Amino acid sequence: MIWRQIKCFTKAQFSAGIGYVCDYSFMLLLKEGLGVNYLVAIAAGGLLGAVVNFTINHFWAFHVKDGHYALGVKGQLWRFACVLVGGLTLKIMGTDLLTSWTGIDYKLTRLVMDALVAVFFNYLLMRLYVFNSQRTELLKNIPNDNNIHSKETE
Repeated sequence: MIWRQIKCFTKAQFSAGIGYVCDYSFMLLLKEGLGVNYLVAIAAGGLLGAVVNFTINHFWAFHVKDGHYALGVKGQLWRFACVLVGGLTLKIMGTDLLTSWTGIDYKLTRLVMDALVAVFFNYLLMRLYVFNSQRTELLKNIPNDNNIHSKETE
């Protein structure tokens, strides 16, 4: 059981790393190459990284062998978007606060915020909320694209 959780965590961090490379590279291109405001560049990079991360998470990191997640892709995308907005908000606000308070370059404060958000916010919510393979009692009565059709045929 613990090895399965470690494997899941490792795969999720690898997936996040690939998304992060896309995210951070795009942010640098926008800010350093095109002169875009660093907060806008963080948001745009985050969106690109999110698309990459969702795809890898869905098909590999949190993949369920039988393909039966608690939610279908639409439900996962909705929840992923909610987590994305929360994570981006934390990263943008945290980077801005750390940069303003310490005077440290945004590239370094961004790395600090990304690490904190990745482990303490994103991973937990991705595993327990977005890509959960079992519906909890609390969620069983909430419709999603996996159980809507079964309720219609009852």
